[in-house]
Amino acid sequence: MTPSDPPGVTITLSSDEALVLYDWLERIIKNGDLERLVPDPPEWFALLGLSGVLEESLVEPWDRRYGELVDAALGRLRKAAVPEEPEE
Repeated sequence: MTPSDPPGVTITLSSDEALVLYDWLERIIKNGDLERLVPDPPEWFALLGLSGVLEESLVEPWDRRYGELVDAALGRLRKAAVPEEPEE
């Protein structure tokens, strides 16, 4: 960071949110979809930086059960995002 850089920003995510976001970013980067989904190179730079920060913060990407861990995190987030409707 140079003296002219603005101060950083802290973002708080749950472990599940961080893992799911990391997995999604990695898939769109590795599949070559980033340029199609995000046409502006400065935005790529920001997303690549975010992916790097997440990678440094997470241990799951190196776990042999990575796919299972992502699926479990997706399930928990899905349940939180779309709560079950009460039965009548």
